[in-house]
Amino acid sequence: MGTSLPFSGFLFVLVAFTFFPRFVLSQDLPCSTPKVAVTENTNHQEEFLDHPKETYPGQKPASLLAQIRKTVLAKLRENSPGVEFVDSGADCDYRFLYALSPIAFGEDIEVGGVLMGEKTGFFMTSKLVQNDACGFPGWLLQAKTTQGPDVFRVIEDHIDGYGSIGNLVAEFERTHRVPPRGPEMEFTLTKSFVSPLSQERELDIRIQVHNCRGEPVFDPHHGQVVFLPRETERGELKPTPGFSQDAVVTENLVMLKITHEVGGSVAYTLKSGLEPDFDSFPVETCGIDTTLVKDLVPPVAIAGVFMEVEPEKSYLSPQEVTKVLIRLFRETPLGERFPIKDVPFTIEAKGLIDGSLEPQGSVRTDDQGQVVCTTEQGEKRTVSVF
Repeated sequence: MGTSLPFSGFLFVLVAFTFFPRFVLSQDLPCSTPKVAVTENTNHQEEFLDHPKETYPGQKPASLLAQIRKTVLAKLRENSPGVEFVDSGADCDYRFLYALSPIAFGEDIEVGGVLMGEKTGFFMTSKLVQNDACGFPGWLLQAKTTQGPDVFRVIEDHIDGYGSIGNLVAEFERTHRVPPRGPEMEFTLTKSFVSPLSQERELDIRIQVHNCRGEPVFDPHHGQVVFLPRETERGELKPTPGFSQDAVVTENLVMLKITHEVGGSVAYTLKSGLEPDFDSFPVETCGIDTTLVKDLVPPVAIAGVFMEVEPEKSYLSPQEVTKVLIRLFRETPLGERFPIKDVPFTIEAKGLIDGSLEPQGSVRTDDQGQVVCTTEQGEKRTVSVF
């Protein structure tokens, strides 16, 4: 019977090789509900309240302000039932910022030699902006102004001017995919495995980010950012040379910026170990509503490199000759074995006191991943081949 040993554990023959070679599929998940924080500007609150209290006598200022805010929220929710409107300061995707102020309204009249408005009206301004997310400042979606003699009518007319804020958000996110809503990641490995053999140490990992609608996420100007570790348990990552993307590499991280529809790519290089294994690591990307961190799935499969040595005879008497069959093979993490064909390595006898081994030096495996050696014992003693 032959004996299988890890490549580094064989004592009779020293073989010198040159060593050195969870993603998540997109799921059919619904898009999250847009969250809009509603914020009022209260810089001129006292000046503003001097006028509506004339129109609405008997109402306390605090009550009037509460009624105004209630009207703003109710109208927003009426016009945009698919949007969640939350208080200022809450977690949100967008912000609706509004302000009310008094203005002169109607015909100009002279009072004490000074022209003044015939009556007092109200002026409302607002803007809908994307919240700052993923390191990028928010975009302005739309801004409006409205004026009129009745503050509550001004509010209703003003918000009606936006139409459905849900539709505005959907159209904006369709044309501005970075950062995405509900990011998902899909990974493709360009090889089925790596191994310690110099020509098999590397593979590329392609990374595609999708939004919750399954559309690829990229931007030619600032890119969709993906973070990966610089070093993994068994290997090292770096941006794939020549791939169309932007990238920044630090001591601990690789940051890809996806600028084209083809996604991003990193090169994985096996750096340590001879045993079969799987190598996985966390990958992170950012969205307008969430940060996604997932382990690489499928992980990088590492095929171990092994030697199997099978002599015809286990013991040799003086001047006796026997053949030794050396087989080199890869073994996958699932236990599958494949011969290492036509690969050069070096054989050097170690510990031979009285005897010989042929051939020594540079040899090459055949189509079965094998090399046949001949060993002859000297004249003085009987020895074990192992």
